[in-house]
Amino acid sequence: MKVLLIRYHNRENINSREIKNVAGSMGVWPPLGLLYLGAALKEHEFEVELLDVQQRALDSAAARREIVRSAADLVGITCTTPEIRGVLEAARFAHETGAPVVLGGAHCDIFPEETLSHPEVDFVIRGDGEVPLVKLVKTMAGSNPDFSTVPGLVYRENGNIRKNDTYVETGLHQLSYPDWDLVPARAYSRADVLQPLATMISGRGCPYRCGFCYRGTAGSTVRLRDPVSVVDEMEYLGKTRGIREIVFCNDTLTCRRDHIMTISEELVKRDMGLVWQGATRVDTIDREMLSLMRRSGCKQLKFGVESGCGEILSLMKKGITKDQIRETFRWCKREKVRIGAYFILGYVDDTAKTLQETIDFAIEIDPDFVMFYAGVPLPETDFHTLAVERGKLDPEYWREYTLGRRDDKVPYMVLNLDRWVKRAFRQFYGRPAYLVKKMMSPGMWLSVFRKPGLVLRLFFPKNT
Repeated sequence: MKVLLIRYHNRENINSREIKNVAGSMGVWPPLGLLYLGAALKEHEFEVELLDVQQRALDSAAARREIVRSAADLVGITCTTPEIRGVLEAARFAHETGAPVVLGGAHCDIFPEETLSHPEVDFVIRGDGEVPLVKLVKTMAGSNPDFSTVPGLVYRENGNIRKNDTYVETGLHQLSYPDWDLVPARAYSRADVLQPLATMISGRGCPYRCGFCYRGTAGSTVRLRDPVSVVDEMEYLGKTRGIREIVFCNDTLTCRRDHIMTISEELVKRDMGLVWQGATRVDTIDREMLSLMRRSGCKQLKFGVESGCGEILSLMKKGITKDQIRETFRWCKREKVRIGAYFILGYVDDTAKTLQETIDFAIEIDPDFVMFYAGVPLPETDFHTLAVERGKLDPEYWREYTLGRRDDKVPYMVLNLDRWVKRAFRQFYGRPAYLVKKMMSPGMWLSVFRKPGLVLRLFFPKNT
């Protein structure tokens, strides 16, 4: 059997929290989750093709031609709730060929029945996808398929929807490395990453409960890979694939101190010349760890700061303080580790005062770069619950959106939030002191060379 894996374009996503022209200028990450799925399928000798519509910048007509040309026996599409409208379009294209469609991703954990209400979707998988997808393909290839044996699968049977238990992969060491032969790896680039780049995970899941984030069963369960295996994969990518920089996609890279310390020690020992970066929290870093990470090749760390107002941080359940943020950023600057900071503007109870406080705090802590996001209350998050309680959001909005019964944008919690986001970008990046500092930085010129439109769009962000 042949399986086509798709990452579809994001053009129908009216509810993205990203500023579209800024995010588009940053570049495109490799579809790491699909590379894991492809590796699992190929390990069991199934034919696999991967169509990354985003990387190829295909419009709907071109994507349809590629889907039809593939003539796959099964089409798998990754999906988040804000992306569901575009994903359903891709599913309809796949159905034109007669191929059944399976969806996976966080959306499927939340709205499996609603998603299956669309006739162009045949299956959804809840939880980690590698084992369920292989089992599904094997079952479909059999003479008398019994879908009740496929872990994580949600499917139709005799007019009813059946839900098997969500699947959580506890044996990450059993998974094959992502299959980079499925994509043109050198086609992926980011403004702040050396090329060629690769993405990796050293574990899955996050133990924290931030109010704006959906985790689900699989995402809430922390599972870490063997540290030596992690470094083995890094060495493979560097020596075999010619990768110069690796970006870890863990939710919280340093959530277990002994784990990241062992990885860093192993990297120092092997001295491979690779640089790497990842995202983490300010309260999971200490000076000794940071120094070792820097010596092992850590070039940059990105932190979810989220707000400059202590009351909003508490409402978000971040579990961090402004003083912790200040201290960690000072450590990073002393160790010469580049700093990225993420902020959410427009959380429940944000006001003009607290929004300006957040902008001012971003300027005070002065990271190397920031991203400001518009607050979007995603389903099954505390943010969503609070928005409903405050009377600012219809509790059925996302369900109705998934069912195709409404096409309006999810409401912001703050009036004129798009203007606030634009103001934040301009106030942070437009400072003379910041511009002078960056003009003296080789990394700045490298980013300008790679993504010349990005600098202009940081000053003139647009969400259309």
